[in-house]
Amino acid sequence: MGTDVVPSMGHELRIGNNVTINLEPDTRADTDRLYGALSEGGSESTGMQDMPWGYWGCTLDRFGVRWMFNCYEPRS
Repeated sequence: MGTDVVPSMGHELRIGNNVTINLEPDTRADTDRLYGALSEGGSESTGMQDMPWGYWGCTLDRFGVRWMFNCYEPRS
C-alpha cells in the first residue's frame, strides 16, 4: 500500500511521517489491542473508526513511527 503526503490537505513531510506501516489484523479485538499498545505515549491518533471498507485507524507511536490499521469486515 502506498500513499502521499499531500500539502493541500494540511500534510507536512517530516521524519516520522515519511513512512507508514500498515497492519491488517484478522479481528476487531486484535486491531484494538495493537492500536492501543502502539498509540500509548504517542500522538496524532485518529482513533479507530468504522469506514466503508471496515475498521480503520492511524497513530504516531512514541518513537515517531506512523502506524495504520485496517481490519476488513465484510458487509452482510
